[in-house]
Amino acid sequence: MEFLTSLQADLRSLSAEARKKHPVIKEAAERGILRLRAIEELNSGESTKSISKCAIAISHSEDVLKPFLMACDQKGTKMIPIAVSTIHKLIVHNAVDPISVEKITNKLGILVESSDETTQLKILQALLALVTTIKMHGDELRNILRICFQLHNHKQASVHNTAAAALRQLVTMLFDRALAELTPAHSPSFALRGSKSSPANPYSSHHDSLHSHDQSDPSHSPNNSDVGVEKIRAKNPIETTGNFPPSILDAYMLIQDIYNLTEGDPSVWLELDRISKSFGLELIESLFNSHSALFLRIPEFSSLVRERLCPLVIKLFKIHSDFPTVIRILRIMTVFIRYFHQKMMTECEVFLTRIIKMLDGHSLHTSLLSSGGIPSSSGITGLGLSNTSAQNSGGMGGYMDIILSLECLRIIFDNSTILRSLFINIFNVQKNSNSTDTNLHHNIYHSLINSIGQYIKTMFTWDAVHFSKYSLLKFRCLDLLSASEAPTIHEPYVISLSLECLCGLVYGMDQWVENEGMSQEEIKIYPETVDLVESERNRTICTQMASQAWPTLLASFSLLLEKSNDETLTQDILKAYQSFTHVCGALGLHTPRDAFLTSLCKTTLPKKALNTSTTSLEAIDTDLPTYLTPKNVQSMKALFNIAHCMGGVLLDGWGLVLDTFQQLDRILHSSKTILLTSSTLNAPNLQLSPDAVQGQNNELSILAASLDLLFRNTDVIDDQGLLQVLNTLQGISNNAIQQLKPRFLFAATKMAEVASFNTHRIQLFWDTVSHHFIELVNHKDSSIRSFAVDALTNIIQTAFLQKKNESSELIESNSNASGSSEQSDGTNNNIEGISRRSTSSDVKRTLDVNLKRSMVIKQPNRGLEMQLEFMQTLELLSRSNYIECREKALQSLYHILQATGQNLTTCWKIILNILNFTASNASSENAIAKDDKPIIGYAFKSVQIISTDFLSCLSEELLELYITMLSSFGSQLVDLNIALTAINSFWNLSDYIAKIYSSKLNEIVSHESSIDAENLKNINIDKKKDEKGNLWIKIFEEMQTLSTDKRTEIRNCAAQTLFKTAGNHGSELDQSTWETLLWRIVFPLLVSVRSYTVAAADVGSSHLSQEESSSNFKLMLHHSRNTASKQWNETLAITLSGTVRIIKTFFPSLILLPNFSDAWVQLMEEMMQLILFNSTEVSTTAIQSFQDLLLTLSSNNNFKDQLWEMTWSSLDSMGDAIIQKWDIISGQTILNLSKSYLIINQRLQSNFSFDDQKIFIRILRPLSLFLAKNGGENLATDTQENILSILESIQPTDPIFLFVILELNGYLSYAIGFPYENTIDPQIKTLQPKQFQVVEKSYFPFMDRLIQVLCKGFQNTTKDIRNKSFHDVVKTIGSVSMTKYSAYESPLWRSAVNALNLVVKTGLEDISNSQEIDEIHRNIIWTELIDSVQFFLVHDDRSGIPHIGPDLVKRDEDIDIGLVDLLAVHMLSYSSVVPLAQERMIDVLIEGAQTGATRESFTEACYKNLFYLCSIPSSNQDENGQPKRTKETAKMVFPRLMARCKEVLHRVILEDKKSGALPIARSRLVEVNIIMKHLLELEVDAQVSVGEEDESTEEKNPHIALKGRKRHLLLLFPLLCDCITIRETEMKESLKKIFHAAAKELGLE
Repeated sequence: MEFLTSLQADLRSLSAEARKKHPVIKEAAERGILRLRAIEELNSGESTKSISKCAIAISHSEDVLKPFLMACDQKGTKMIPIAVSTIHKLIVHNAVDPISVEKITNKLGILVESSDETTQLKILQALLALVTTIKMHGDELRNILRICFQLHNHKQASVHNTAAAALRQLVTMLFDRALAELTPAHSPSFALRGSKSSPANPYSSHHDSLHSHDQSDPSHSPNNSDVGVEKIRAKNPIETTGNFPPSILDAYMLIQDIYNLTEGDPSVWLELDRISKSFGLELIESLFNSHSALFLRIPEFSSLVRERLCPLVIKLFKIHSDFPTVIRILRIMTVFIRYFHQKMMTECEVFLTRIIKMLDGHSLHTSLLSSGGIPSSSGITGLGLSNTSAQNSGGMGGYMDIILSLECLRIIFDNSTILRSLFINIFNVQKNSNSTDTNLHHNIYHSLINSIGQYIKTMFTWDAVHFSKYSLLKFRCLDLLSASEAPTIHEPYVISLSLECLCGLVYGMDQWVENEGMSQEEIKIYPETVDLVESERNRTICTQMASQAWPTLLASFSLLLEKSNDETLTQDILKAYQSFTHVCGALGLHTPRDAFLTSLCKTTLPKKALNTSTTSLEAIDTDLPTYLTPKNVQSMKALFNIAHCMGGVLLDGWGLVLDTFQQLDRILHSSKTILLTSSTLNAPNLQLSPDAVQGQNNELSILAASLDLLFRNTDVIDDQGLLQVLNTLQGISNNAIQQLKPRFLFAATKMAEVASFNTHRIQLFWDTVSHHFIELVNHKDSSIRSFAVDALTNIIQTAFLQKKNESSELIESNSNASGSSEQSDGTNNNIEGISRRSTSSDVKRTLDVNLKRSMVIKQPNRGLEMQLEFMQTLELLSRSNYIECREKALQSLYHILQATGQNLTTCWKIILNILNFTASNASSENAIAKDDKPIIGYAFKSVQIISTDFLSCLSEELLELYITMLSSFGSQLVDLNIALTAINSFWNLSDYIAKIYSSKLNEIVSHESSIDAENLKNINIDKKKDEKGNLWIKIFEEMQTLSTDKRTEIRNCAAQTLFKTAGNHGSELDQSTWETLLWRIVFPLLVSVRSYTVAAADVGSSHLSQEESSSNFKLMLHHSRNTASKQWNETLAITLSGTVRIIKTFFPSLILLPNFSDAWVQLMEEMMQLILFNSTEVSTTAIQSFQDLLLTLSSNNNFKDQLWEMTWSSLDSMGDAIIQKWDIISGQTILNLSKSYLIINQRLQSNFSFDDQKIFIRILRPLSLFLAKNGGENLATDTQENILSILESIQPTDPIFLFVILELNGYLSYAIGFPYENTIDPQIKTLQPKQFQVVEKSYFPFMDRLIQVLCKGFQNTTKDIRNKSFHDVVKTIGSVSMTKYSAYESPLWRSAVNALNLVVKTGLEDISNSQEIDEIHRNIIWTELIDSVQFFLVHDDRSGIPHIGPDLVKRDEDIDIGLVDLLAVHMLSYSSVVPLAQERMIDVLIEGAQTGATRESFTEACYKNLFYLCSIPSSNQDENGQPKRTKETAKMVFPRLMARCKEVLHRVILEDKKSGALPIARSRLVEVNIIMKHLLELEVDAQVSVGEEDESTEEKNPHIALKGRKRHLLLLFPLLCDCITIRETEMKESLKKIFHAAAKELGLE
């Protein structure tokens, strides 16, 4: 362990020094070493616990301490320093037994006189450590103190100073222990001289506890705490009956001896004769400062102070005039006044009187200054007075007394606690009963103030250069304790000191006015007087003080302010101005307040322009510059602070302040204002650098901003002060507004700012503010109007926003109130706070404001009234004649709704009226100016906010007004986009109405479901439904009006919105609402729009919307919208589609309406008219709408039959109308209609009845036969294809297909100009062609398709239908085939011939075998059929056939041959029932055979068929070889054929004879060759009659075999023989073959 090692080393050193001359010490040292080693072995280790055990073991053993004590007896040796040092070490480590304390102190006391300086210092260290580590009392403590005092008197400075420091520490320690024994729970009363009745010692138990505590400490002996106590009492000459705690007793004895020694008397306890008076006074001051509680709470200590100290101080103050003693006495006085001003008021009064008398010495200095006795440059030194004067008044005498007294007063006045007590207990005239004392107290206070003031007046003659700030924190005469003489004092120090005295007085009053509680220091010193101080603090005393002091204070401050040449000094003066102004304002002292304000305002404004006598305000309006000095700027800031922090107490003083502010505003915003600095103050014309100029401008801007900020902080002013501010501003504004200069609006501007930042209590001043600004709004000057409306609307917006946030602000301010006192005063960093003392007042005012705001919150009715007043003001502005006022009002309304709309309650009607008026005003024809566009824009922004967020705030009445307002916005002419958006807003409104009323009905049902409330529930539900229905009707009526607007965009948007709204919410409408909607809105709207559309002139783009025509540029419009007619067409289409859509959507509900059938009829009539409208767009929409309605109707069974009949009747009538309008109707309409019919047929065909189908087929007729104009052939073809698709969709087996065939025949007949009279159903009138037998070539594609459909259907239909339609079909197709001779280039006739072939082959057998067809009808059918074939094959006029090539000729002949084959093979085979028909068909063949060479193939075909009819049937026939009818046919044909052959042969023979050398005609040769060819091939049945001529021949030549199959050759043999002579080779070859065949027939070969 280092401690033991160090002790062993010290013992070895001591042993070495005592080795020769002091063997006893050497042996003791060696024993100590051995003892230490033993202790070390027993307590090995480095822990703190082991070290402590070692120290205790050492203290219990004398072997360690004894060698060192023995060494202390050996004077003049080197062992003494070692011994003293080691003893100190043992004390520090608690290794000394308290029993050894007396020995140690005795040994060290002996060494004090004989030891050197180093040893003495070590002795002081050891003694101080001894008292610190061991708690001792009595003789031991007294000895130590006595040794220290002895060393304090040493000549060596180091020893003297060290001893002084040790004594201060020891005395402080002693009194700390005494103070610790003074328990707060007791009110001690110790008696040093008492009687028998004196109470028992209250500290006995405490003493016992201390004693027991000391015994518990292992480092002390059991009797440690009471060492020497009884001895002290025994030696104390003062008899004691009470028992003091030991430390308090020691403290009492010590302070008593200090009093004695300082006064020059011997001590009682310390047994000293003298100490330094200065040191004694210092100790007394120190004890008063640090342990005043002992002197205040223990009566014995208080008595000692009163009886010993006060006389001592007064005595020393009279007899001593040296600087060190005087300053120590004055320090004690100030400390005494600080701590004993409540307990010892008389003594404090005496001390204060002495200080005032010292201050009165300024008269000497005044006389010396007047005589030039004190050079101002040399400073002020202490000037001695006469001894008599010094002895009579005390102090040093001279100017130093003034300075020291000022310093004392500064200390007193700087402490508000002292001031408070002094004012209450000394200066308060009410405290004294007799007039003499009252005058005395009054004289003390009055003399105190006047003395300082009079002294400051003497400074008027001083040079201004001396008026600068001197930091009193760096230097103070009372702190020069080490100085032996008075220092040299300069003027700035005196000036600053004087100012600090007055400022302390002012600040003290300011704090007193603020009614602050006792400080912690005061409560600690006087806890029992807290209630007394609080109760006795009153405004009366402060009022009297301020009333008496203000003239002196004003004179002093104004003088110092005027002479001040230093910014810091000026700042201190201005702070005093501010504080005292607040005091006067708070106390209601108007005259002093206004006097100080006047003085400050005077200093704030520049006195004059440079080198002129013009005032600063006049200079602004001239070309002269205005100079602002630093003092002006500082005064300005001070005035700012007063207005900011004390606005509530200025009252009438606001007039001065605001008038000054107005002038400052003009100065700060003037371009001619120059800001001087300390460097340019004496050289204002000095040219500044650009940076310096910029800096000045920035500073001026900061000042201007600070001025503006003041008015924003008026929310801390009370109500009365605020009203005073506003009234004052109003007066200034009324006076200045007539000058019509922008900066002269200062008062009005600030009035607006004040109102904006005090909106939480706007009800107090709204009438004043609003009336004033409304007057300005109507001013003739536009700039004033603009300002006024901006200000007024901003105030209103701020007020609404304040209402929203005031609750949260109150909570926040209350939660932060406790912390606000820690903030620095002032809210602007550019404005310096008045002082740290104003913080509490700011907090209090803030809390007051919060309280007022909470009171406003608790007045809901007043808040609702304010809403109405605000909105009424906005309504007034919105109706102004000036556009800028209207625009600002609406802009403000928008911001209010955006920020605080959820808080509005009673003002919604006014809001809606404002918006409605604005929109209505913009709907007039003269409201299309560009200036109106911003107005309507802001107004509509408000509408949008209401629409999205605040519809729930509107009642039914307000909702109706809102609907009207939306309609007004839709009809306004200023902004088209806004109008469209307004119309779209009806969607949001309708959604809201549907939602809110649905929820209300649910609430009624849920809350009134009981049986007793059933009737009431029904009533409420009906009421809600009525309200809801009224709103729906209102919406639809307004949209109906907008749907006929002149502007296309508006009416289209309105119509779309109307029908979409009805479609989305139709389920919410009841029957009455639906009836109203249909009969009052929808149908009238449709009729109106159609009438407008019809009336619209097709005049290009001249009738466009007014907004478009009024603009500076023209929009490029699509050709489909470039006329008014086209635009109205679009509207009509929208209206029609919307009407149909809602009927379609809600058809199941609508058909239940009583008059729905009438509505359906009206709708159908409108529909049919619109389908045939001259606009493709309208007609297309109508067609689609009709299709939707028909599909809807078919899907509903309710009232279907009735409505269905109405619908088909309308369709039928429309078909006739289409035919009548063929010339004007568009092909696109017809095409669209055909497409619609196609869709209807696809979806509803299964639902059609037979009659429905007949009507439907009939109404297709005008579409099928429509011919498009202007090259619309393709469109017509598409339309007809649709019609054909419809017809093809009908099953051929369906009975209705008969009427399909009828219509197809009609189409074909009409197309070729052939009148068609049907035999199927004579009641059905077919369409007759306009021109007979005039073929319209445009029909050719359609007719070709018609023939295909007709053939296909006829082929697949039933026999009955074929039988009924065969005649008409043949007739029609035959007529079509004749187009070969009128329109040969068309393929139509070929298709007709093919169709005829198919029809005959399909239906002829059924016709022939049908029993239902009578003979007449059958004859007619055959006649028509034969006519068709005959007219086609052997037409007389073939001029219509152009010259064609061989290929086409071959093609045509093939067609003719096919028809001949049909005639011969099919027709003749089924014509047996009609003999006449057979004869006609044979005639046709014979006639065809006579065509000759022009038609060789045709002729050959005719002969071929004739010979075929006569020939023997093939072997697969019946047993006879040929059907009966065929034989009959052969019998009819053969004679005719033979006759023709004879005729031809005869003509050939004759022509050959006549021709001579010429050849026979080609036609004749062709026919002869054909005949001869077929004669050779012909085999005739024996049963076939050969005719009458052949029969006569047979009778004449019975032997001739004429019954063979070649018998026709025999019949013609004579003529054949005549042909031998013919020269034609080909004919000769044929004759040869014939003759051989005849020979075979005769059996010759």
